[in-house]
Amino acid sequence: MNPDYLELKIERLVHSGFGLARSQGKVIFVPGVIPDEVVVCEVEEARKNYAYARLIEVLESSPYRIVPECPYFLLCGGCQFAHIAYPYQLQLKKEILQEALFRIGKISPLPYLQAPLASPSIYCYRVRVRFHIQNQKIGFQAQKKKEFIQIENCLLARKEIQEAIPSLKELVLKLGSCGAKAIELDFNPEIQSS
Repeated sequence: MNPDYLELKIERLVHSGFGLARSQGKVIFVPGVIPDEVVVCEVEEARKNYAYARLIEVLESSPYRIVPECPYFLLCGGCQFAHIAYPYQLQLKKEILQEALFRIGKISPLPYLQAPLASPSIYCYRVRVRFHIQNQKIGFQAQKKKEFIQIENCLLARKEIQEAIPSLKELVLKLGSCGAKAIELDFNPEIQSS
């Protein structure tokens, strides 16, 4: 194994979907992992007490790991749970919320806190999407870096938003370099067009 690589066991997921592991007294955040997996990663950004690493290989895979359908997985910051079976995603999101409430708000675990409501579909459930604009193209920002990722579609967005993307691209081209940095699309299924 490359001497710059670390072999880590993922303890849990934290805000933004990063896996948390520990090595030599440091917390290591790794994207694209699942609790209890053993992975090989490479540190990309080191700080005093923590570091961000890039996933190289999964040595011991979780039974909840699935192949993400999103072509932008691990590039943009919107689908960081796409590699996890949907029912387990919901459980992990509940655990992340409980941990944040305790760590930040000093609120003890809430026995009545339930997992987020499940969407009828594992895709097409986002009703609000913020598209960034750069060089007359639309896209998203990368998960950690302030890097622009041009996209053609977003599998998590409602079908109505997906269907609006070609028109949005045309609008951005017509606007030219007007200074707009982002456009947000919201879909409310309760509002009927007349």
